Amino acid sequence: MKRLNPVDKVILVNMSYIALLVAIFGRPFSDYTQIYIGNALVAIMIFACARWAPIGKSRFTDFLRAAYPALLFGYFYTQTGGLMRLFYPEFLDAGLTAWEAQVYGGSVTIWLDQNFLGGGTLTTITTEILSACYFGYYLMMPAIMIPLLVLKRYDQIGEMLTAASITFAVSFNLFWFFPIEGPRWFFAQTFTHDINGPIFREMVQFVIRNGAVHGGAMPSTHTGVAIVFLVYLYRYYRRWFYASLPIVIGIAIGAVYGRFHYITDIIVGALIAAVCIAVTIRYYPKWQSAAE
Repeated sequence: MKRLNPVDKVILVNMSYIALLVAIFGRPFSDYTQIYIGNALVAIMIFACARWAPIGKSRFTDFLRAAYPALLFGYFYTQTGGLMRLFYPEFLDAGLTAWEAQVYGGSVTIWLDQNFLGGGTLTTITTEILSACYFGYYLMMPAIMIPLLVLKRYDQIGEMLTAASITFAVSFNLFWFFPIEGPRWFFAQTFTHDINGPIFREMVQFVIRNGAVHGGAMPSTHTGVAIVFLVYLYRYYRRWFYASLPIVIGIAIGAVYGRFHYITDIIVGALIAAVCIAVTIRYYPKWQSAAE
């Protein structure tokens, strides 16, 4: 269908792939009906937009088609919680942490707990800085998207969101192909210190308590998607890139420091982003021309 743009196709292909795997492996099937219904409604919405709100019809429809994928990322993230047991009855953290112990000589999370998180001003300042960066991930997309929408840079938005959508799709599928709950759950009985901060740590904890699924640590989508936006800032808005670079570095470090991810989660998330960006840059012009 020519009116489907690249982001539309990425979302539809990913939902079709999930539907196929759930049909084959999802038992009992009744546990997955909500996913089918939700994804069917999303598919109907995409086809309706492609049919009645084609790109170029008006500024409003161009705005709608450019912005809607960003509103779905949270929905697809929440959906992974219902797929976490599709292939494995338990999380696989024990194997991952054993592998990390051989490769890295131990767990960075445990080392920080034993050697740094004993309290004091330095610990609080570090916690707040890294938590501010980590929380900045949730503001990064609207902070970039809103100015570009105002400037009507729909082509740039389309390519950037295509790369982000592919990164999200690959990462979310890996959540349940290789389910990892993360250090905050796996090492919960091992930690001897809490991570405390008066402002940003509490803000991060609020988001995690109210929006995070149990699992989904491998890979780090925070790192991967932040890198996607960072690369596109480098390509188009170099000043924004330099302003965002310390925040993205802080997101990656804060994900480990805050006990949300292992080092390997960060590395895999970054590698997935790099591949998805390269593929998008290489093929997006061809994908876009096919939709016109």
